[in-house]
Amino acid sequence: MKQLLSTICAVAVAGTATAALADGGRTPITVAPPVVYPVEPETNWTGFYGGIFGGFGPTNVPLVGPLGISIDTRALGLRAGYMHDFGQWVAIGEVSAENTTIPGFPLPAGFNIRRYSIDAMLGYDAGNIMPFVGIGAAQGRLTTPGPSITGSGPSLSVGLAYRPTEHVMLDARVRYTRYSPFGVRLDNTTFTLGISWHQ
Repeated sequence: MKQLLSTICAVAVAGTATAALADGGRTPITVAPPVVYPVEPETNWTGFYGGIFGGFGPTNVPLVGPLGISIDTRALGLRAGYMHDFGQWVAIGEVSAENTTIPGFPLPAGFNIRRYSIDAMLGYDAGNIMPFVGIGAAQGRLTTPGPSITGSGPSLSVGLAYRPTEHVMLDARVRYTRYSPFGVRLDNTTFTLGISWHQ
């Protein structure tokens, strides 16, 4: 049976080839088009960015032993920076400025609280998602009609950035800063959400 099927197939193939040769090769030979699969473009994080962010968090003032004061704060600010994508890792430098308010405690006229920060961060390139960690320095400033009160200190941050489009970047991060104005320790933890335009 197998031999019979093989013979029939061979005759059919030979007949097709003979027909094609007999008409001078004018019989069209159909070739299946190659299958092309779409390839997701790689996200390149290199470029400048700038945007706005807002958040909230407690500022703790340790007093004596376990005693302390916790003050809820709100933040709204601007940030700008530059990223360089090395392939798997992304180096980031950023500066930011924000205005801080205390819910339920409006500051008198002429008073405001601001924070200025500079950060160096390292991110992991996972496509259009990038987790990152950072270390930096910040200065908190209470401006009054008289002299201003300032306090500076180190900060640590961890977050996640997401690029839904080529030029839009969303991010969420947690930032911890320790200030020491006049020798008084202030521990601030801020949770922020931001949106930026990416070059």
